[in-house]
Amino acid sequence: MSSGQPAFYIQHCAGIIQCGENALGPFDVQMEVLDRALSEQVRFTFDAAHAAFSSIDPLEFLRFSSYIVNVHAYDANLQLPLGDWLPCGLGNMDWPGIIAGLKKIGYQGPVTIELNERQLRKVLEVLDTATGEILNLKDLALEDHFALYAREYLDNLIQG
Repeated sequence: MSSGQPAFYIQHCAGIIQCGENALGPFDVQMEVLDRALSEQVRFTFDAAHAAFSSIDPLEFLRFSSYIVNVHAYDANLQLPLGDWLPCGLGNMDWPGIIAGLKKIGYQGPVTIELNERQLRKVLEVLDTATGEILNLKDLALEDHFALYAREYLDNLIQG
């Protein structure tokens, strides 16, 4: 599917709840797809970075609060291509605002720290300039660096 096209799709399967993800694309297209598709059988995963890369305020998607069943959490530098993911708190996503918005709508579902294995080497370069503490964990896998840093950051925001 080309960028700019919604990646939210529906498969009709009796008795199964389908879940799509907001994707790249213009605001009006994404909102129309979600307005038309979401139902008791069709839910969605909220991906704030996809929204930001589409020049959409991620908080706009919280209007679909009763249909959000998962949140993808990673950070991004919007000057880099989509896919150059960073641990939450090391990019330019407004995670304090996003977490506050999720709290406001009473979201209780999972927040999934999304990893991009192809880009994790870049994370160490960012961590090297951002904090010395994380680099003391060099014996851990890169995935652990990413996940632990992001989880601690998000936990602190959620705990308030």
